Parts: sequence; structure tokens; C-alpha cells
Amino acid sequence: MAVLKPGNELPNDTIPKVTKRKETAMYEIIHDGGALSNQDSANRRAYGSMAARYNGKPVEITVDMKKYRQFQVRFTDETNNQAEYKIFILALIYAIQLLGRMTSEQLNQMGKIRFRTDSKLLVDQMTGKARCKSPALKELHDQARALFTLFPDVFELEWMDNREVKAILGH
Repeated sequence: MAVLKPGNELPNDTIPKVTKRKETAMYEIIHDGGALSNQDSANRRAYGSMAARYNGKPVEITVDMKKYRQFQVRFTDETNNQAEYKIFILALIYAIQLLGRMTSEQLNQMGKIRFRTDSKLLVDQMTGKARCKSPALKELHDQARALFTLFPDVFELEWMDNREVKAILGH
């Protein structure tokens, strides 16, 4: 299973093509984290998934020179909320790499990158509606916040219903 890291290169074919329409384009990254046996740390198996859409149409995510319609990763001994934060951080790294490979014309056409998740806790903590009190989440929250605030005019975070997440990611 591939792991998205800050140093990985994104090939040009992962960059959305410039559209000639007047509306701004929208790139969405739908992400979800979870843990099986969340309360039993000895048997806990955590995971994260993400998929991308450009103007509502699915696009491939390229990681380690491999293309994925949906990218999945496993985490070791993480809680559900830790997995939610970890996949969000990976989605942010992916988006930052994507932005770094775009021309100025593509950036002007790009509009927003909207991150969508069914984790109300993550959305509320990242938007300041709730404080991150958990020591297990504090470092992850700080990392996510630092990445998210790099592009305040481009990045958006939005809660979406779990049924929509399941329809897109399959879990």
C-alpha cells in the first residue's frame, strides 16, 4: 500500500486541465478515517481513505507514481478520531503538492479546494467551533491546522453526511 509523503512527486497528469468556463472550478477531496475495534487497542485496526473530484467528476489520485480512483492507507493502533486527522493531513499534503505543480493560469482557474468529511469533531475543531482537548489529538490537530492555514483563500473544510461518504468511499 502506497503512502503519501511530503517529498513524493506528482506527475503532471494529476493536475486538472484548465477550463474555459467563467465559473471557478472546484476540486474536492473527500476523506474518511476510522478504526475497527476502536475501544480495544490490542485489536484495533485503523484506516483512512480519500477520493478526489474536479467539477463533480471523479479524478485519479497519483501517489508514488501509481494512480488510484480511491486512495486507502492503514494506520497502526490509532483511534477513529486519530485516523480522521491522519487522513486529513495526508489529503492536505496531497493538495499542497497539487498546487505546487500548477501554472499560474491553472491556479487562477482552480478556485477552491474543498475538503469534505463526515467527522463533525474534526470540522468543529478545525473551524474553532470546538476546542481540541484530547492529548492524543492535539499534535495531529496542530499539524493539520498548520497545513490548512497555508492557503486560507484556497482551502475549505466542509462536513458531509455519512451516507454521501459511504456512496463515494464505500465505507
